[in-house]
Amino acid sequence: MHKPVILLTKANSKQQALDRVKRFMKDYENIVFSWFTIGGRWHNTLAPKLNEWEEFVGKHIFNPNEEGNEKYLDSIVVEAKLQQCWRDLGMKGKNPRSIHFNVPDEGNFYDIIPLKDCLQKVSSWIISKEEIIKKHEKDLERWKEEPDMIRFIKKEHKKLLRGDFTDDRNVYNIDLYEPETIPENVTDYYAVMVDMHM
Repeated sequence: MHKPVILLTKANSKQQALDRVKRFMKDYENIVFSWFTIGGRWHNTLAPKLNEWEEFVGKHIFNPNEEGNEKYLDSIVVEAKLQQCWRDLGMKGKNPRSIHFNVPDEGNFYDIIPLKDCLQKVSSWIISKEEIIKKHEKDLERWKEEPDMIRFIKKEHKKLLRGDFTDDRNVYNIDLYEPETIPENVTDYYAVMVDMHM
């Protein structure tokens, strides 16, 4: 199973942000996840024109009225068209539908970017305390006949309430150890898209 998380850190450069994220993630390897990669299945999620590009390719490359046309996604011709559309929008790196196994170790071009450049996207990923409580109540109801599972759910919920880094996080500030918040001053902060494998 894969889980995305956006990590926030103050840094002077993309490289410094990447180094800080890698150091942070080492502390949670084999505890929260088994391995991770930058970008991965969610590469380019933070790209500034992602929605515009998706809309364009949905209308002009993949015609929704033609049944089964997405099965040709891996073809050389379609990949070239997708990449050209990406470039035509002024975007860098590989397009979002390119195979994520080919993404470099440091992620795609838009996997480590200044937080100010993706503030709206990161904000939309934040999970509210109300959502956390609602999910907890739903899980308790679902597993009410399983005492071991109930104990596990309660233990995990305590971690969430404490602010621990867990696989249930969507956004996490690794400098302040704060979950699901945007810093008041985003100057010098970077957002880093991480794909965790459980």
